[in-house]
Amino acid sequence: MSKRKNAEKLEDQKDELLKAIDELRETLNLDEEDMETIKDWGIAILVTGVSALVIYQLIKKLSGNKKDDEQEDDDHDEDTFHVPQLLKQQLALFLAAYAKKKLSSFLAS
Repeated sequence: MSKRKNAEKLEDQKDELLKAIDELRETLNLDEEDMETIKDWGIAILVTGVSALVIYQLIKKLSGNKKDDEQEDDDHDEDTFHVPQLLKQQLALFLAAYAKKKLSSFLAS
């Protein structure tokens, strides 16, 4: 498809969505203030969900795979200190704290 057809399709979908929102507002007898509140809550929930997903993916990625950890344990003594693993854990904690701070400031405003 050409870019023009995609843009037209997107505009049509946007128009249909706006029409559905107007019908829903009329059905539930909501005023503009209620719609703004719903919009703000929707944005906050979306940001929270995406942030939680990103943090989860980062921690999962940085903590590594259990199979990799088992292979490293076979290669090294149990008493050996693994600096890279500790750095990964500290970085994951730092990123989680940073994301929490940014999310809290976003939700507070």
